[in-house]
Amino acid sequence: MLRLATTALFLMASTSLYALTYTEYTNRTDWTNAVGSPVTEDFNAEAVGSFTDNRVFTDFTAINTNNVDLVTGVRAGTDGTNVNGTNFLFFEAVCASTDGIELVFNTPVTSVGFDWRNTDGSGDIAQLVVKVDGEIFLFGPPGAGFFGIQATDGAFQTVEIQNTPNQGGCALYSFGMDDISSSASDSDTTYFNVSNTYTDSSTDAVDVTLSCNGGLPLEQNYSLAGDADVTFTLKEFQAGVTDCTITATGAPDGYTTTLNGGDQCTFENIYGGIFNCNIVNSAGAVDYVVDLNWVVGEAGFEEQTYDVDVTVNCQSNILMVNGSVVSPSTQYTGSLGDGDSVTLTVDISAGASSCTATQSLSQSGVEPEASEGCTDAVLSTAGGASCTFTNTVFFEGIPTLSQYGLMILALMMLGVGMVGFRRFV
Repeated sequence: MLRLATTALFLMASTSLYALTYTEYTNRTDWTNAVGSPVTEDFNAEAVGSFTDNRVFTDFTAINTNNVDLVTGVRAGTDGTNVNGTNFLFFEAVCASTDGIELVFNTPVTSVGFDWRNTDGSGDIAQLVVKVDGEIFLFGPPGAGFFGIQATDGAFQTVEIQNTPNQGGCALYSFGMDDISSSASDSDTTYFNVSNTYTDSSTDAVDVTLSCNGGLPLEQNYSLAGDADVTFTLKEFQAGVTDCTITATGAPDGYTTTLNGGDQCTFENIYGGIFNCNIVNSAGAVDYVVDLNWVVGEAGFEEQTYDVDVTVNCQSNILMVNGSVVSPSTQYTGSLGDGDSVTLTVDISAGASSCTATQSLSQSGVEPEASEGCTDAVLSTAGGASCTFTNTVFFEGIPTLSQYGLMILALMMLGVGMVGFRRFV
């Protein structure tokens, strides 16, 4: 049994960042006239009882997204939160989070509507979230009514009923839904939802192309910015025969583009419905190279070994050292000799990073002469960086004398000896 309701509600729709366009309804008759012939779950043939994880109904599955804080199930029409005096879907005790109930429809739908009742007195409002694009619709202050939406240019398969966050109360503390209705998507139309994200939150656009071996795509090419979605629509195709592929090109240098986790966005023998293509552009890793050079200030000491301990601290993890994989760490310490270098491969998948290298000079006679690129060196998709230490070694022992110097020194020592001899003889 359907309940017609004309109760005025406080409604507000967030500005969409995505592709689908929606129409909202607070009157079931108006919604039904717009969507055609919906199917309805009135729960009257369902056994009364709670569920922790999920429960399968005729046209959808209800999933409890928080089985710790949320009590839900089918209750009888005699319950105080009943919507119209018959069995209904009940929610209770969602306060600290927005977790609620997901309705996952068996097939893609273009519209959903339901009667509701909210007996919680806190003044909170419930919200309906369409999972295909994150669109949020507020409805359901204390009272009762009907709420419905219709997507006019696409389809979706999952919605979630949540508590509106940060209002202090529990809109779903005593909340009921009944006569949940939906209208299936047109079997002659297929929708391709495409999202484009970057691991480092870049917003650069990529060129997205839909290619099919049949049918009439309403849009074939689209420039899709980072953190945005678009929906391609395909009509007049041969169900079970037509194949479609989505490709993405044009990501900036330094990124690796992956579609659907590496499975690619190729859809064969399609029927009407929804297909998803998730584009992820990953910034990988770049190198930070530390070089050590010596300037030896005295001939004859070039063969000596002068090692220096070098420490590198980076904002993000060091993944490899000289091409060998290491346990991820933000710090590296090692010893370098004259002409040596170390190459550190640094993770920049979450965004640009920086590294700073320092050296510890413990040997006597060693002085730092210069360093370049060793402090706050920037690493990004534009490239890596390098650091060069140059040190000077000074001789600190007895000076080295030539043959003539030795002769002079010997004569001086002989003279000193003769003077001493005369004083004591």
